[in-house]
Amino acid sequence: MSKAEHIPVTVLVERRAALSRWADEIFKPVAVVPGREDGPDWQEVPGRDGVTTFRAGSFGIELHPTEAEAYKYNLTMRNPSVLVVLVPAAGAIPWRLHLVTLSPYEAEAYLVAGDAIVEPVPIPEHVAMIVSDFADRHYKPEPFKKRKRDKAPGEEAQLFGKEPIFDRTGGRGGANG
Repeated sequence: MSKAEHIPVTVLVERRAALSRWADEIFKPVAVVPGREDGPDWQEVPGRDGVTTFRAGSFGIELHPTEAEAYKYNLTMRNPSVLVVLVPAAGAIPWRLHLVTLSPYEAEAYLVAGDAIVEPVPIPEHVAMIVSDFADRHYKPEPFKKRKRDKAPGEEAQLFGKEPIFDRTGGRGGANG
């Protein structure tokens, strides 16, 4: 039996004209709405002038007990967020909804590759409450354990820096005494 939980959300993405000669338009995730909405992905919804808003699709955020520390970290940040990952796709819409997560560590892996859009969006209060409860139940901080340093092989036999500078009679100690 899995301890993972799922939170269904719908992702909203805006498309606007780019102010760059290298791109014609910019896609940016702007919100997640709790719950699943039926219908085709990338359906246009009413938006502002000059900006087209799409319902990019519904997604189930998976909460795993092993990620509880990451969720707690996210919730303690100045602006806790849901991280939306879009990856390149072929077709009229050049992006595909790939991942919605609350783990900043999981989303960071997609930033390293460099070909995905990874965007934080505000976390809805309802989702934050579910995640906070989940993290509280599953987060178990490891107690601090001070390690004892292991001695390197042959360390006891090494005398460099340990022989006396002067012997007890007042003369120079060491091999050249």
